[in-house]
Amino acid sequence: MDEAETLKLIDYDGAIFIPVGLFENPRKLANKVVPREFYIATSTYAAIEYYEENTLLTTKMDMWALGIIIYELILVQATFNERISMGKITQILMGIGNIYLGIQRNSKGMKQTDESFFENDSWAKNNCGSLMAILNVWQKYPKTALLITNLLHPDKEARMSAIGIKNFLSGFCLTEELKRDDERTEREGWQLIAETVGTNVRHEAERMKRAEAEEERAKDWREGGEWRVKRAEAEEERTEIDERGAKRADWMKSEWRIEGNELIAKRAEQMKSERRIGEKEASGTDEERAKDWREASEWRAKRAEQMKSERKDL
Repeated sequence: MDEAETLKLIDYDGAIFIPVGLFENPRKLANKVVPREFYIATSTYAAIEYYEENTLLTTKMDMWALGIIIYELILVQATFNERISMGKITQILMGIGNIYLGIQRNSKGMKQTDESFFENDSWAKNNCGSLMAILNVWQKYPKTALLITNLLHPDKEARMSAIGIKNFLSGFCLTEELKRDDERTEREGWQLIAETVGTNVRHEAERMKRAEAEEERAKDWREGGEWRVKRAEAEEERTEIDERGAKRADWMKSEWRIEGNELIAKRAEQMKSERRIGEKEASGTDEERAKDWREASEWRAKRAEQMKSERKDL
């Protein structure tokens, strides 16, 4: 909203031109109708009439979208929730829309069943995060929460118009809820709201604490797992080194055996060769001795004959 109190929503995706003549009559502009099949909307910001068949859509669809956008603006504030992610915000906004729409939608924004949203006993449990967001807005910004509630009215005829928003923010008009609120304190109003879903809110808070604790444990486990993986890799590397060392030792032993066997074989051959040479040399010596013996025997025989001959002569 600018200084001239002009409310501007800049999102031209799916925007539709409104005939110029309607701007001259704000009442007609507020009730401008568009066939449903020609309207494109982001499901998170879609009003209840978007999901009804044979329904003509009006500019009150934009008022509904504004209500969801205000919730979104509050949720993204760091002071409201410091640790919330955009993905979680989208999920919470979808849940808030479901609660105000009274229908259950899937993650793609499609209506799941014709059964009333509140006929399912688990609706509060399944939407605790969104309920907590709604209640927190009521606690911290009660006037804004009241404005949002009127913007998200399921009856488009009763839903606040853009002019109504300006008058409400300027203090020119009060809703029936604000008039009744003058009779009780803000604290009492909060307690009245909290009584309906307080138990589920506490359960959700406990669940969130458990989820955080589990996330911490999971983080520790992941870090421990990474250490165990590195340890296992180191053990595997050591085992591989040991295996390579064992193979190397076996190979060296094998080489030593081969070299030893070859050395022994060579030595044996050498010894055989030396033995043959020795035997040959020994054999030659015996023959020479025998020859010398024979020659000596012949000489002795000749000498004996000579001596006999000499005795005869005497």
